Amino acid sequence: MRFEVLIVTLGMIVGIMAGIVILCGAGTEYQYSHHPAPLYGVYNYDNVSHGVSITVFSVNGTHNNTLVCSEIHLLEAGSHEKSSIKNDEGGEFRFEISIDDRVPQEFTFIFQSCNSLGISVHKEREVQAQIIDIYSELPGI
Repeated sequence: MRFEVLIVTLGMIVGIMAGIVILCGAGTEYQYSHHPAPLYGVYNYDNVSHGVSITVFSVNGTHNNTLVCSEIHLLEAGSHEKSSIKNDEGGEFRFEISIDDRVPQEFTFIFQSCNSLGISVHKEREVQAQIIDIYSELPGI
């Protein structure tokens, strides 16, 4: 009897969770279908402030090396900001990222329209960058 109650209870929990996932997924898709993702979000995981300069170039066919944007973010420890530029169509982009006016690091990524670039600054001015699917709903993106 206890085993049957356990199975029924687990079945109900799984059903409820599936319903939540379906409802949240539908809401997320609608939310982003009308609001393109920022091209990138930059996060300062260091315990000191940093100036982060980000220059983005389009690397798509005839638009090769066309300047898309150049922004400077002054980030307090633990803070983050979004790009003012939206990722409307996707494509290939080259990012030049400089921390505190040091020599820029270059990253090239191919984006889909549902992607944003997550740029993180760590101790010793270490920079990491990776594509984020906006449907994952990471904070700050």
